[in-house]
Amino acid sequence: MIPTKENLRNELASVKREVALLRSLFISIIAKDREGEYRPTFVKEVLAKATASEVSKRVFRNAATFLKELHQA
Repeated sequence: MIPTKENLRNELASVKREVALLRSLFISIIAKDREGEYRPTFVKEVLAKATASEVSKRVFRNAATFLKELHQA
C-alpha cells in the first residue's frame, strides 16, 4: 500500500506533537531552578499579564537611536 500525501501529513503532524510533548517532559525534568520547579503555565500567565498591560514608551527607528537611548539609561 502506497501512503497518500494526506496520510504522510497526518503522520508528520502526529510526530511533531509527540516531539513537542517529549521536549516539554525533558525540560520539566532537567530545567529545575533554585527557587523551585519549572512551571510553564505560571510563566505563560505572568508574561501574558505583563505584556498586555505594558505600553511602549519609546520607538527605535534604527540601531544608532537604540544605542543612544541605551547609553543614556
